Amino acid sequence: DLLPFDPTALNPAILQLTEKAYDPDLKFLLFMTLAMQCIKADEYGKITEYAQEALASKPDDLVANFILAEAQEHQGEGKKAVQSYSAALQDPMAESPPLKEFIAGQIVRVQKNGPRTGSKIQTGLRHGYW
Repeated sequence: DLLPFDPTALNPAILQLTEKAYDPDLKFLLFMTLAMQCIKADEYGKITEYAQEALASKPDDLVANFILAEAQEHQGEGKKAVQSYSAALQDPMAESPPLKEFIAGQIVRVQKNGPRTGSKIQTGLRHGYW
């Protein structure tokens, strides 16, 4: 909050690039970049929008589904968050037993307690993709 930097300042330029991108992998990376910038600005609606655009190219992507689930939780959409966390488990990258256990724990937590209502600072994967 102390730095006069808007993490979404480059988003209009990146959005223009997505319109010109024909390669699905490039499009995926551009939408993920947009979602990451919106995470830094706590723009949960935009995170959801851009993560869903990224998932159009790679529906089982672990990170995209995880950040989508977190954004859905912040928007009070527990059932959708559970679906997104479950989709994250479908990624072949989610082979690690501790990682699977962590994501499965998120599913159980949301099913039991509902969407997260506490601090916007999360543990786990959120800090791994900045």
